[in-house]
Amino acid sequence: MKMERREKRLNVFEQEAMKRELEQVLREFLAERDIRALSWDELLYVFLTSAVFGSLVETLWCRLSNGFWERRTSVIYGDLSFAEAIGGVFLTVVLRNDLDAKPGDIFVKSLFWGSVLEYIMSWGEETFTGYRSWDYSDRALNLNGRICALYSGFWGALGIAWAKGIYPGLRTVYERIPGRMKGPIAMAAIPLLVADIAVSIIAKNRFTDRRAGTPAANAFDEWVDAHFPDEMVIRAYPNSVKVDKDGNAEEDTLNGTNARALEEDTLKAKLKVLDHMSDEEKAEWFEALRVSLQEKTRMVEDSVLEKTYEAGGVLRENLLQKSEELQTRVSLTAPERTRQVLHILSDMFLHR
Repeated sequence: MKMERREKRLNVFEQEAMKRELEQVLREFLAERDIRALSWDELLYVFLTSAVFGSLVETLWCRLSNGFWERRTSVIYGDLSFAEAIGGVFLTVVLRNDLDAKPGDIFVKSLFWGSVLEYIMSWGEETFTGYRSWDYSDRALNLNGRICALYSGFWGALGIAWAKGIYPGLRTVYERIPGRMKGPIAMAAIPLLVADIAVSIIAKNRFTDRRAGTPAANAFDEWVDAHFPDEMVIRAYPNSVKVDKDGNAEEDTLNGTNARALEEDTLKAKLKVLDHMSDEEKAEWFEALRVSLQEKTRMVEDSVLEKTYEAGGVLRENLLQKSEELQTRVSLTAPERTRQVLHILSDMFLHR
């Protein structure tokens, strides 16, 4: 009986302890968090800044991966990339309270939510415009060609860079703008941005109709054809890929970007080859890359050691020479020092 009563007391004690722990977890989960507020003009500032720098980064990436310069933008006028702009605003909202979090936590959070955002943006562009600006169908571990493991990893790395450096830097600049100027600047930027987006949609829709053989239906279509010819639209959107109603994409971009890049020994061509390798071939490729990196690292280390030894030898010789000179001076007798001083003084007076 005593053992049963003791077990009952222990069970009651354990239940009460679990109840207290559960209540504590619920309190922490339901407690109001100190979420930093974001003003609309700050988000617009982040949007425009990210759009400009995003277009620049996309252009540089095109040069690195494709081997040639090509415009990367979302509008006809101005170099603005809305994918990066939306990503900048998205990361700001998602990570604004995680600026001091561990990089690993930021990486996982950014990887997941960034991938969700990229999938939605790809689906939205294809659904409402009939075009795709990126297609990862040939990449490893892709989902409907809209996201893949490689670029999801980029989202994670970008999240760390955003939380630890980019956004704090942008906010520092934003806070230096006089408060009375922030609102008017944002209000002036909005109509220009809306007009640019509207013109770009009209120009691209009419471009699509022209490619389908649809003639101008009215005077407005004729005006659009005259002011936004095919060359202008292709120059603004060279990387766009047309997609039909069934989701089938054309083989290449409007400007033949993929074919041009794959003709040369470019980064895109190497990634293309890597995507089509078997697991064994990929393992051999990575092993060869590892050996090559080791050899190059060893060459750099040997060069550094050689330069270090050379510099050490020169320094040692200089020290020995200075030491010998010092010993010579110290070993002079008093008459010799006197003669040295008189010799110096005579040279001074005789050569005046």
